[in-house]
Amino acid sequence: MGQTLPSNLYDPVLNLDYTMYKWYENTTVLSRLARIGDPTAPIQMNVNQALLERGGQFLHAPVWKPITTLVTRRDMTSTADATPANTTSRDDIAVRVNRKIGPFSITRSAEWMSGQNQAQMAAMFYEESTRRVSLDLRQFIVATAKAAIGNMSGTPNTLNVYNSSSKTNMSVNLLSRTRALLGDKMDEAFAPGGGAAFIFRSEAETDLVLSQQNAGVEGIAARAAAGASPLTLNLDFCLANDSSLLVSGSPYNEYDTLLLGPGFMEMTIVNMNYEPLWMNPKAENVEFVFRGDYDVEFRIPGFAWDTSNGGGNPSLSTIATSAFWLNTYTDQREIWGCVCRHNSSAA
Repeated sequence: MGQTLPSNLYDPVLNLDYTMYKWYENTTVLSRLARIGDPTAPIQMNVNQALLERGGQFLHAPVWKPITTLVTRRDMTSTADATPANTTSRDDIAVRVNRKIGPFSITRSAEWMSGQNQAQMAAMFYEESTRRVSLDLRQFIVATAKAAIGNMSGTPNTLNVYNSSSKTNMSVNLLSRTRALLGDKMDEAFAPGGGAAFIFRSEAETDLVLSQQNAGVEGIAARAAAGASPLTLNLDFCLANDSSLLVSGSPYNEYDTLLLGPGFMEMTIVNMNYEPLWMNPKAENVEFVFRGDYDVEFRIPGFAWDTSNGGGNPSLSTIATSAFWLNTYTDQREIWGCVCRHNSSAA
């Protein structure tokens, strides 16, 4: 008598339900520093919404220039007319970036084989796109901030302590020196509790913790050893292992840390739209396509985007080009953003 054994049967592949992977990118720069209606936020969010919805690749922002001769000595012996002071303006220019989400395609056959229905696939796409848009914005924020500060005439808001022979790693000393780049304006721009924040790569934050653990000062070393957040001059900080904050160097890499004060940047998400699910019945395997688009505008007061050389709709690498952020500010203390370039024990 014949028996039906497991080996006689087709053994289908069994699997659990699909789940989302653990999101590994840190986007707290966006979630914590970009705030709507908060004048203390380093990144002012959606401040030009109504205006930008009218269209256009560039936003011109006329700004009065300072009148440095407005107050002068009054001559008590003169009978002549005083010379009137005049005023001029500058043009800060923002740039609009056009981004797409997808398109993402899945066939009916793949849907059946995976055991996922259309609603489950849609939920996966929308969750993933939300994460990716957040990461995209973070990358543009960091790259734009660093590029503009790096193109300041004479780089007055940059502290470069990188050393190719003896490493100068992140420490409270470097934080203080970075904050001091704004001179007598630092107590307003980077006031504790005033909204200013550092943006570190994780390597820099690790070095800062290690320096505090090794400080040998009661209350500092013990605090760091207990796993508390590092002391950062009573200013907020975010982590972002962004490629813009790491520059390949020899023999060591160069690391950049940002310090941004209130109102350093304006970022407006002009439009965001997801298209209705589109079906292509002519394909060999019936296809379903998901698609989204969004536009975002970046403006840094005190700078003008180079519309001629930078052009419209810049890519991430283009907007990260320092030469395309032209200076319009009068005094470096107008720019509430600084960069510290340093070493790291990591490499």
